[in-house]
Amino acid sequence: SSGQTAFLQLDPPSFGNTMPTTRMWAVSMAPVLVSAQDMFLATSGDSLENDSVRNKLSVVSPRPQFHASAVTSGDTSTIFTLQVSNSMNMCLDLAEGHGISFLQLWECNGLENQLWYFDAGSYKIQPGSDRSQCIDAGSQLGNGNPLMLWSCNGLEQQVWSYDPNSGTIFLAQSSSDATYCMDMTGGSMDPGTAVQLWDCTAATNQQWTLLSGISLRPVQDYEFCFDLAGGSTNSGTLVQLWNCNGLWNQKWTFENYQIHPAYDSSKCLDAGSMSPGRQLMVWDCNGMNQQLFGFDPASQTIYLSQSTGDASDCIDISGGNVFAGTSIDIWYCNGCWNQQFQVIGPSDESFELTAERLPPLRVEDTCPPKPSPPPSPSPSPSPSPSPTPSTVLGHCASGDQHGWSVFNTQSDLQNDGAWSSYFQTVFGGVPSDGYPICVYAFFMIYHSVAASSGLSLSSAMSSCPRNDGDFFSQMSFLSKSTFDWIYDSRHTRGMTNSALPSNYWVEVIHTAFKYDYSATWLYYTPGSAIWFWTGTTKVYSDHKEAVSDLLNEQCNDLQCIDYFKDLYQAGINAGLNSIQFTDHDDMTCGSGTQPLALEIVDFAGPGTEPCGGSSGVVRFRAGWEASSTCTCSASQTALNCQGFGANR
Repeated sequence: SSGQTAFLQLDPPSFGNTMPTTRMWAVSMAPVLVSAQDMFLATSGDSLENDSVRNKLSVVSPRPQFHASAVTSGDTSTIFTLQVSNSMNMCLDLAEGHGISFLQLWECNGLENQLWYFDAGSYKIQPGSDRSQCIDAGSQLGNGNPLMLWSCNGLEQQVWSYDPNSGTIFLAQSSSDATYCMDMTGGSMDPGTAVQLWDCTAATNQQWTLLSGISLRPVQDYEFCFDLAGGSTNSGTLVQLWNCNGLWNQKWTFENYQIHPAYDSSKCLDAGSMSPGRQLMVWDCNGMNQQLFGFDPASQTIYLSQSTGDASDCIDISGGNVFAGTSIDIWYCNGCWNQQFQVIGPSDESFELTAERLPPLRVEDTCPPKPSPPPSPSPSPSPSPSPTPSTVLGHCASGDQHGWSVFNTQSDLQNDGAWSSYFQTVFGGVPSDGYPICVYAFFMIYHSVAASSGLSLSSAMSSCPRNDGDFFSQMSFLSKSTFDWIYDSRHTRGMTNSALPSNYWVEVIHTAFKYDYSATWLYYTPGSAIWFWTGTTKVYSDHKEAVSDLLNEQCNDLQCIDYFKDLYQAGINAGLNSIQFTDHDDMTCGSGTQPLALEIVDFAGPGTEPCGGSSGVVRFRAGWEASSTCTCSASQTALNCQGFGANR
């Protein structure tokens, strides 16, 4: 490719007879025809085929020279997902925690940690979030090496290629016959399965499907996707809501104010007459107003950019019915939840040509009701102590509030329409007690809820915070499109000293992680509306202090992971329910090293599960001051309480 950076799009899997075998690939503004073979190129410039005798991959006949236009980070037509061929709704997923990152399988969810680039000039596979990092198989190549991210260096453990016949992704320079492949550990295709290096066998646990584009999903329920009805790209094909299935007819590109099916860039999302209630369809691209869309990342609305001078018409889930087959329509922009969509590209520049702020939307009183949370299964776990005012920390520290709102009474909050709407969504109602409430005491703000509630917040800064009260967007591995953050140099937000007391309910977050093992690792996060009972707790500065105290062993940094399982049992034997770390650097801003959150380890259940154990009614609580039970869905990657702002 003459040194140019090139990205390719694969042919879609069989889905009826509506698609030709070769697809148009949208790169910037100059589509070119390519084949699946070009997605991963052999280092010699030759093509690849499977050697059925040795069951290895070998170089064969020369391949015609391929030419493509260079593209930039953030191009939604050149990003792709790596999906399990035998289970298309399972994706290669980047997991991070305890100072390390590794690759695993997880349900496809449309988030940035499942988006990948391939650089055909240097054969790197890079995460959409950070193109300075590459998928790396370790310096000592061998069976069982876990795949992880490492700074791109061009060494053999980062040089990948793809065999379209067998669906295998392999290290192209591992030997003359490409010995090692990307492998699902133990042959499992379950969520949380680690992805490793293993001898190429062409078995099903080494077979991957690559699909370009992104998915478009309702914020309210990420398990539904924009879908081309019947799997057709013929002009007039209607767009509907359907259960996400990982197939090509749910992949889209969103650039230059146009939304294309990812596998036919000659077609555009089209609003027809642009009249309210008109169902969206695809049509030949013509550049007319009914095909021009913008995206407001603050309100998470997709709107017709030329509908009027102030873009008054938005994409809408008809009637608020989140069911398979519901039509996707155009309707007056109203700020309701059924006009909020997850549109996540590979980087901050994803929608530089389409992302614009709309005037603040006032949420109408006639919004359709949100879907009800699922019924609670039985039996329920043993309850934790019921919260009382003496077991919940205050919500307002004395001193400077840095311009953030303060509510001294319930009337104060009720009289602020936007904030009262936010509290109703996140906490289940306007609190009757717990005043004064200072917004500065919150660490987390739910991005989409703030927008739909009509809050006029300043734009969250993308750089790391420097001053108390700074409002920022990038926190460690958490999605920038879901949360914003308020910086306070005191990790306890001034409510206690440097740590949390025993036998208190405190707000937390948790993301399932393989190396949590049998304990659940949490971060203290006021504002999450998910509550954890600290029980008998003990405070340490960092992991090595706990290992030294409870195990009488010594470790440094990542070495401490080897002691985690023994550490949990030692903590339980010491009569502890939890331990805390005040200075560990997991929860940082972006790639920085400054710790921004207090870390908590809960010994009551496995952190490998999003719910810290089985789904259903869990030991955590929800709402304002832990006043409600928490029903957690294991289909999500993070701890969640259905029906509250923590439902993500």
